[in-house]
Amino acid sequence: MEVWVEMRFIDGVDIPEEVLKAHSEGRLVLFVGAGVSKSEPSSLPLFHELARQLGDRARQPFEKIHEEQIDTFIGSLPERFDSHYHAAELLRPEGSAPNDLHRAIAKVAHSSGKPKIVTTNFDTHLSTAAQELSIDLGDLWIGPALPLGRDFSGIVHLHGSLSRDHDELILDDRGFGRAYFGDGWAPRFLQPMFSENVVLFIGYSLSDTVMRYLTLGLPSKTSRYVLVQEGEENGEALLRLQVTPITYPNPDGSYSELPRVLHAWADWKSMRTDDHKDRISEIVSVWEADDPEGESRLPQLSVLDEDYLLAQLSTVEGVKVFTELATSFKWLEWVERVPEHKVNFDPKSEISDVSRIFAQWFASTYVGIPARSSAAMLALRRQGQKIHPVLIQDIAFALHDLRRLDIRAAQKWQVFLATSLHDYSAPRPLEHLLPLTGENRSLHTAIVRQALTPFLSIRSSFATLWQETAAWPRTEIAWPLRTHDMQEYIGAWVDSQDVTDLAKLQILESALVSAYEMLDAYNGLTMRGVLEIGRSAIEPHSQDNHVEPIDIIINALRDIGAAMPKISPPLYERWWETGFGLFQRLALHLIACSPGISSDEKIIWLLDREILFDLGTKHEAFQVLKFAVPSATPSTRDLLLKKVLAGDPEDREYEGWERTREYEIYNLLVWLTRADPNWRQATDELTRIQQENLDFGERTNPDFSMWHGSADWVPEPDPPVAEFSELIEADPFGALEWFGELNRKGSRLSEDPYDAAYALLRGIAFEHPNKGISIWNVAGKAKVGGEGAGFLSALVVGWTQAELRDVELPVLRLVEELKGEETSLRTVTTFLLEQSRKNHDGPDSTFLKEMRILAQSVWDNSKNSFKPYADARPSDLALNSWPSDLVRFWISQVQRRWRHETNSWKGLNNQESTALESLLQGPEDALYAVWPAVGSELYFFDAADPEFTDSYILPLFSNKKSVRHVWEPFLFHSRVSPRVLEAGLLTALVEAFESLSDLELGGLEDQFVSLTASVVNFAPLEGEERQRILDAAVIAENGDHATKFASEVVKQLQQDSLKAEAAWNLWIHEYLQQRLKGIPRTATKAELSGWASIVPMVGSNIPDAIALFKGKDLSLNVDRGATECIREVLEIYGSELVAFFAELIGNSDPAEFLAEYRVKELVDLVRDSLGDECAQQLIDSATNAGFRRQNK
Repeated sequence: MEVWVEMRFIDGVDIPEEVLKAHSEGRLVLFVGAGVSKSEPSSLPLFHELARQLGDRARQPFEKIHEEQIDTFIGSLPERFDSHYHAAELLRPEGSAPNDLHRAIAKVAHSSGKPKIVTTNFDTHLSTAAQELSIDLGDLWIGPALPLGRDFSGIVHLHGSLSRDHDELILDDRGFGRAYFGDGWAPRFLQPMFSENVVLFIGYSLSDTVMRYLTLGLPSKTSRYVLVQEGEENGEALLRLQVTPITYPNPDGSYSELPRVLHAWADWKSMRTDDHKDRISEIVSVWEADDPEGESRLPQLSVLDEDYLLAQLSTVEGVKVFTELATSFKWLEWVERVPEHKVNFDPKSEISDVSRIFAQWFASTYVGIPARSSAAMLALRRQGQKIHPVLIQDIAFALHDLRRLDIRAAQKWQVFLATSLHDYSAPRPLEHLLPLTGENRSLHTAIVRQALTPFLSIRSSFATLWQETAAWPRTEIAWPLRTHDMQEYIGAWVDSQDVTDLAKLQILESALVSAYEMLDAYNGLTMRGVLEIGRSAIEPHSQDNHVEPIDIIINALRDIGAAMPKISPPLYERWWETGFGLFQRLALHLIACSPGISSDEKIIWLLDREILFDLGTKHEAFQVLKFAVPSATPSTRDLLLKKVLAGDPEDREYEGWERTREYEIYNLLVWLTRADPNWRQATDELTRIQQENLDFGERTNPDFSMWHGSADWVPEPDPPVAEFSELIEADPFGALEWFGELNRKGSRLSEDPYDAAYALLRGIAFEHPNKGISIWNVAGKAKVGGEGAGFLSALVVGWTQAELRDVELPVLRLVEELKGEETSLRTVTTFLLEQSRKNHDGPDSTFLKEMRILAQSVWDNSKNSFKPYADARPSDLALNSWPSDLVRFWISQVQRRWRHETNSWKGLNNQESTALESLLQGPEDALYAVWPAVGSELYFFDAADPEFTDSYILPLFSNKKSVRHVWEPFLFHSRVSPRVLEAGLLTALVEAFESLSDLELGGLEDQFVSLTASVVNFAPLEGEERQRILDAAVIAENGDHATKFASEVVKQLQQDSLKAEAAWNLWIHEYLQQRLKGIPRTATKAELSGWASIVPMVGSNIPDAIALFKGKDLSLNVDRGATECIREVLEIYGSELVAFFAELIGNSDPAEFLAEYRVKELVDLVRDSLGDECAQQLIDSATNAGFRRQNK
């Protein structure tokens, strides 16, 4: 079954899916009017022009009032004027011949397999055009002798033909009357024709007299379309005629786009399987690379390519080719728009053969490959966590391979399939089963058990666009009931007296354990905290006012646990032994509140488990101490204090750990002295530590672990952001003094805004941007900024990643104040870049406009001050300098606007191009940072604005001053398009090849060679263009890169034997004949041996390839990736290949790196495929060459 989609064969013309489908099924009638024969060399008049010429001959002028009744005007001509004779003569001008539109129509009709043309034209140009093209359009019918309208083929001349007597032409109102009303033979043909077919009018205007007759009395629900030029869509006429317009552009009035679209349509329909393979391959290969720096999540196809690809993906042949080639992350999301793939995520849909191929592709190419499996999971999130049973089976099969390669990845899929697929394994929503308002709220335990069955919900990643496809998406625990329903109904069940506490406990425990087990299976043990992080305290607490479903379970376990009678072993022991954080915290809560456990027992229990400094159970452990310390015995208190002063027994290897441990001891002593202010020994120890660490301060809530901002901003101990925030609100000047006291070490403040001393400032700006403004204003008045330029910059660093919301503009005004400080420029530009990225999805705003103004101002004022740091590579400057930040800022602005103007995108606007031009015309020192930043984004600029790219970006890759500064960063993630190659990058590649060692690529020479190989292999090059690269690879730098180039070309082609065979036929065979002749330089043995490894990949050309290389003293150079390719062809060309390999082995050096391994692998492969006798030929050859381990 084919799924048809609207297609665009040329820009500006969309052919509806109904038309395409009817054409493919032989149900499309091409209804051809006079406009088709208007263009040269046909040069025939339109109906109203014919009437005017007839009027001129009859000396009866054709006036404007006659235009709507042309047939009546012709009928009114004098009786002695033979209008039919003169019309026939006027329609046979000398030299009139079929035009391109006739040929296009003939091709479209023929390509359907059942040509159906109906024309009201009298000329025979359609038949003549078909003869010229050697096309058989079937029978010829001339009215009134017409076929059955419901089932016909051929050309129907509805109103007569010049090939018959001119009196038979339907020309005037009398003739139309007979055809449509009197004899009625025209509607007898037309009505079933319209009813049973889709009709496409070509060469008619909506005001044509003929159109009026054709549509008289036809059924209203027939499918009728008309091709009209843009601007002629008359809504009233369309409604009256009940036709759907298909518009085409006609900018120069020549109507040349009309035959062009029909030719393209016919050519597409006539494409052979190999033609489709080539075009699909061309489209897919351009977008196969996954570029970590790329901002585009999806392949940016042209409209024509996208329509073509969507159409092909509705066919079995097309989807087979596509799925063999497409492996990029980008295709995985793009293909979700294809209906036949989308049904794989609808459990109730019908699955076609095309859908099954898509399912196998999704499972084997993405789920089953470790590097892509996470992208498949993200796709599942986008599709609502639903999968068709057929796809489930394919995924299950793919998991067998995945388990061998990455058992953790396989486990993620297994737990997800087993527990969390909607309409399959996830529990179904239960809202519809809940009692109605006013009814008894209690639920049966069986329903509660279902309501407390968790499942995984995939969430989007916090990572960047590209990283989101490379990293596994995070998951959260979800439940069949919404939170408020859970509160009401599960709460009522917990309070119910009809169920024992033990039964309740078992169900609640099972729910929480299941949640942990699912998270463990998907995320591993490190991600258990996602369940726990939202719960500040087990007891009711003000910080837990926002209730989640997990809180309802925790609360129920807490309350039931506290009310449970004493059991053996104690409930808290059982919960602790689970190892799950929430259970352990519940256990500690029970201990803290239990009157049956003495204070000493409580403390000893904690000490035995060494959890005094455990962050996960900190609050509950502190609560145990709070209740136990005041009444504990002196000996137990002494033991506790000794353990506290010993600190965390775990040695954490990171800078500042000793200081962190000291603060943790201090924090715990603060808590203990609050629990018992009269504990003198603890108080003395606290005083001692305080005196040794004057910057240590008491927290308001020492029992809570708090972390503000990112890890890069927060030194150890954690800066007390909350306290600082409260001080700013109460007394900003006092807060500033407090900050000064906290950081005063007897030296000046650092100029580095990332200095540990500024962590508090960064934290306050990040967590509370408005309070950052307050402290900035106070600092300015107190002139604190003069003591350390890093003070104000630290606030900007905090704002850089903050959600600024209502304070965007005030913050920007303050940031602007630093634009004149040379040491703060990077801080300012980083702020602009990151805030631009944070607003990537939003519309344009005053904030963004003001940021653009500031970015330009920074450049204008400071471009002469930049000096690149010594020994910096171009790629370093592309990422780590303030000029490159500005480049990336403007790129981000372009990307944001492009995202919002996709359908009307016209390239860079004036502000963007002016800013980027200004950057590219800066002083030389600054250009050392601008050039690499711009050059690394060549592919983006080419897609965004080809004209700008050609004028400003491409020249950088050839210019002597800039060339060394763009190639290295570009090669880190090199991507090229056919357009940019044609525009000049091909020439730049050749020039770079010729001076590769001068480019100082820093070890990226292999990437350069790989890029040129991929251009030769996959870019749509003309022969001369490809030859330029081939010659450069051999000639450049005395042929140093020829061997690597040969091996890289073959390595890339070994992934697809069809491509290799095609490349052999297209250019490789001829090229190697020249190389063997020493053209353009003598080839080395190593280079030719590299080329010889292509032999097993060239399909039916293998005998010719062997003959080409035979006797050339070449050695074995088989890449490990070619094993499967060799295995596939051994059955067909086994003896020839074994003899060839034996020759290569005999010429190989056993001392060469990996030579022994290559020989042994090949021997094993031949033995497995062809048996011991054939393998022995290789063994004998290897033995003679000095190889030793070939038999093992």
